Amino acid sequence: QTTTEPAQTAEPAPAQEPVAEIAEPAEAPAEAPTSEAAPEPAPAEEPAPAAEPAPAPEVPGPEAPPPVGPEGPGGPPPAEPEPEPEVVEPAHTVSYPLVEDRLVLTYWKNWPPFLIGYDSSDASMFNWLEEKTHVAVDIQQVGTETATEKFNLMVASGDYPDLMEKAGDSYAGGYTAAIADEVLLDLMPYMDEYAPDYWAIVKSDAVALATLVDADGQMGGMYSIYDTAPTTQGGLWIRMDWLEEQGMEKPSTVEDLEAVLQVFKDEYHCSDALSVRDNCSIPVQGAFQHGP
Repeated sequence: QTTTEPAQTAEPAPAQEPVAEIAEPAEAPAEAPTSEAAPEPAPAEEPAPAAEPAPAPEVPGPEAPPPVGPEGPGGPPPAEPEPEPEVVEPAHTVSYPLVEDRLVLTYWKNWPPFLIGYDSSDASMFNWLEEKTHVAVDIQQVGTETATEKFNLMVASGDYPDLMEKAGDSYAGGYTAAIADEVLLDLMPYMDEYAPDYWAIVKSDAVALATLVDADGQMGGMYSIYDTAPTTQGGLWIRMDWLEEQGMEKPSTVEDLEAVLQVFKDEYHCSDALSVRDNCSIPVQGAFQHGP
């Protein structure tokens, strides 16, 4: 720390003696006292406050670098995340059953070869649908291996069923060409009135909407809509009759499944017990043969 000493004042120099004497003036007569008090001296004026210094001029700083987008510096900024889609309420409502009298629709359906001959009309799903809607389905089975050939023959004959599965996949040019050639019906004009619940779900999902509606705004078919991967809903199929014959339980672990498959190969002479081919006749099928 530093300290400051008070400044020393210089002593006054001694007065010099005058060279000549000067006569003292005569005393002035004393003034008569008055009753008025002498005026007080005027108060000293306070000094004006010092003016505040003017603010220093703003010096512009360096400009922010341009945003870096997909096209390099100066390109468009990164896109903001898309908002969550809103659920669109249907414009119309549908009451069930759809018709009073029972209605039967013919349904041309692709089946894997190992399911040909299975009467799917007796499946609990179709029975439940018929009970709720009064609409029954008469399934016309066709194997997937010959589906395209039989589809083309059907189109050439002009004799179509009411419903066709994956027709756009078998038709040259897809669904758009099939609609233009009047093989398929454009469903778009009918969705709001006749399928309002389904259409509300489709419009709420950008992926589903882009999948079902083509560039011309046409809709050649109705798709299944899953909230999870289909394989997580299907799981495995297994021959329960073979398990019962061997006194085995349904496998619940990988080790259990390996043991079951080994027994199937040994006892039923399956060359590939985890397959629908050869003589295994659907021992196990499902999640092992489908991707996510």
